[in-house]
Amino acid sequence: MVVTINRRLAGMLIAGGLFAGVALPQAALAQEAPRDFKGEELVVQTLTGTAGKFFRDIAEPFEKKYNAKLSMFESLSSDTVAKMRANAGNQESDVWMVAETWGTVLEKEGLLEPLSVKGVPALETLMPTGRRKNDAFMLMSLAAMNITYNKDKLKPEDLPKTWADLADPKYKGRLILPAASSTFAVMLIEEFNNAGGGDVKNIDPAISELKKIAPNVMTYWTSFDQNFNLMNSGQAWLAVSSSDRTIDQALKGAPVGATYPASGTVFIGNAVGVTKGTQKKDLAEAYVNYLLSPEVQKLMADRIGQIPTVKDIEVSQNVRELLPQGDAMKNSLSPDWGEIAANQAQWVERYTKEIVSK
Repeated sequence: MVVTINRRLAGMLIAGGLFAGVALPQAALAQEAPRDFKGEELVVQTLTGTAGKFFRDIAEPFEKKYNAKLSMFESLSSDTVAKMRANAGNQESDVWMVAETWGTVLEKEGLLEPLSVKGVPALETLMPTGRRKNDAFMLMSLAAMNITYNKDKLKPEDLPKTWADLADPKYKGRLILPAASSTFAVMLIEEFNNAGGGDVKNIDPAISELKKIAPNVMTYWTSFDQNFNLMNSGQAWLAVSSSDRTIDQALKGAPVGATYPASGTVFIGNAVGVTKGTQKKDLAEAYVNYLLSPEVQKLMADRIGQIPTVKDIEVSQNVRELLPQGDAMKNSLSPDWGEIAANQAQWVERYTKEIVSK
């Protein structure tokens, strides 16, 4: 099932203050009496790249407040899931972070320890899109699929107006798309499939459109570093990419911008939760709660471009302008990632064989 954001997410983001100049509320976390964990160590698996660095940068205030030690390592979502499957009953982390699609997989496979409102009171401050009915995990932030472009190579009038415009011959050899291993390949399939009337069992509409675009592709990026090395150097002019990574690069001075067709885009969440079997659930939940504090949510937006899921967080103007606006927001999609996860292997196989390998 696909839920359009104009019925679900856009209104929540606007009402929640993301696109309005609302005052930042006092942090509930700051009002709590901190518990002394007496130097206990918590192992946290984080997202990778700039996001991974961000979580290391914000570790110290938590460690001081709770007298705890955070030990962190980065991992791609697919690798995290593979390790958690292999290590069931003897996990290497207490807290995990993955793309929303993979969080749904972990939930279905029983590898998660549900969150409690007692341990994570900030769950009550989440917009509905950030919270699961059973609190198996939560979404700490959102990202949107975008078309990143090199501002030195393309003017606004040169940009694609629709996703199908990526097939325009003027982009031949200058377009990069996500590799099959990327969640953004799945999101791209979903965008074309929804527009073409397909469903989770039938992605023929998406494959048909992608075949038209494939002749323009320079390469299929396997990491965001590769993506932005090609974009920032001007070798590539356009990339199907992520809003948060594009914002991060733009804030660092890279010559990149973001465009979103009026038909909308696809949003995905960054999931975080507690590993089943952890002996440190109280400390793990305290850390998850910390990630939902207004201060951390605002920093996450303003420093690495991730969209807050907590209500009443104001996002800086230079970040907002790189997010979907108007019709692009209203027409966007919030897919049923559970349904997609059950069919993702088949999607990836077809994308690999019929698009990437051709």
